Amino acid sequence: MRALLVKEIRSLFNSPMAYSLLGLFGLCSGFMFLQLIIRYVDNMQALPAQYTLEVSFVNEVILQYFGNMNFLFLVLIPIISMRSFAEEHKNQTINLLYLSKIDDFKLLMAKFLGLVTFSLSFIALVLLNVLVVLWVGVDDFALITSALMGLILSVLCYISMCLFASTLTSQVIIAALLGFVFILASWLVSWAATSSANYFYREIFQYLSINYHFENLARGYLGSESFIYYLSLIGFFLYLSTKSLAKRKW
Repeated sequence: MRALLVKEIRSLFNSPMAYSLLGLFGLCSGFMFLQLIIRYVDNMQALPAQYTLEVSFVNEVILQYFGNMNFLFLVLIPIISMRSFAEEHKNQTINLLYLSKIDDFKLLMAKFLGLVTFSLSFIALVLLNVLVVLWVGVDDFALITSALMGLILSVLCYISMCLFASTLTSQVIIAALLGFVFILASWLVSWAATSSANYFYREIFQYLSINYHFENLARGYLGSESFIYYLSLIGFFLYLSTKSLAKRKW
């Protein structure tokens, strides 16, 4: 498994598309962060002096920035994950992996951990902007850490969804679209929660929404139900992926 994991990480980082995506993501994230700071400064200048202390920089800039990054990953993760199994099936190189001694779960985990490692390089760019702010004196480190934790856990869920999507088809574009649909569906569940008049259904839909749990962590609420949700969702889609890989034995 270790050799396969190293191979996956190398293939991801050696791709020209990887550095193009990293560069584009860095530009987009930096631009969004700069715009939030400019808007914050403009708002502070427009407010009377006695109200400026009531405006939190962390809430107005940092947490909104993490929310924007969460949305960017909704689009990014399907792109970097679409080739995981779909291209292996298309090129029929997956048969070589099947003939090896590596079982389906180890193969899946090598793909999953490779994508996690690659995704952490994007999160490092996000963290770089935040560290600049911490360096100039913003000291709400606990809230920023909680929001970062929510972003990382959300990305892990997106990867597990997109890996499952990649096992369903040999077409990389279809795999990317399916992954995007899965992630978007996990967001839109919150819309069903707000539109439901039934309290019981509203609570269920709200709990099933990944964005609801991300916002909880972004606000600093470290409830066990959010961690259980994230781990369950990751485990569920990894389980579906192993079953999808095992369908060749049917």
